[in-house]
Amino acid sequence: MLVDGYQIESSLDRERLWAELVALETISQWSALEECTSTDGPLLEPTSSYVCTHHNGLHGVDATVEVTDFEEAACLALRTATPIADLDEKLVLTDHLGGSLVTYSVDATSDTFGPSATVWLHRHVSFVCEKLEQFANRELA
Repeated sequence: MLVDGYQIESSLDRERLWAELVALETISQWSALEECTSTDGPLLEPTSSYVCTHHNGLHGVDATVEVTDFEEAACLALRTATPIADLDEKLVLTDHLGGSLVTYSVDATSDTFGPSATVWLHRHVSFVCEKLEQFANRELA
């Protein structure tokens, strides 16, 4: 099991950042997920499932993603099942210094824990944190 967490400050207000986070078209800009398909609409939605490609900067694998917690403009949790590991990721947004604070946490489990799975999981966390930091602090029109 790998449990990790980070805090990222953003100059964007919480509602604006939330709107950007839940748009399926932007998911690859802040997460390790790409090419998510949904039959319901263009936004991540409570209790919905998606088929995506999980990409941690090296290669992509098929993944099933389920929204496990969804509190408007406050909390988004995703459970991602890949052949390598299952990831429970949570984003909590709070107001902070005229902008917002994103608390990102991940709990990962794998049936194949060993050196390669551990390296993959640490790479995943670094990859997502870097992307999330850039996403939360980019200039919006």
